[in-house]
Amino acid sequence: WGSLSYTANAAFLAFVYADWVSDEEKKNRYQTFAIKQTHYMLGDNPLNRSYVVGFGQNPPKHPHHRTAHGSWSNQLTNPPYHRHTLYG
Repeated sequence: WGSLSYTANAAFLAFVYADWVSDEEKKNRYQTFAIKQTHYMLGDNPLNRSYVVGFGQNPPKHPHHRTAHGSWSNQLTNPPYHRHTLYG
């Protein structure tokens, strides 16, 4: 539910557009934008942390996901930490 999905979609569309456009200046501009967005998501940002669960340095550890949490008592606080790591 974070805004990263919109960022990833914008980067993807910029890559696709760069493949179709014939103007080299536009192609480079859109590819550069997409690469910068992707690198930011993966850890090239002021916090030096990855925003992709299970990837890179200091990634998010507690996504809102029932299977990752792995509660055996159907409570958000039990266990206090997620039992499983999601990747991607």
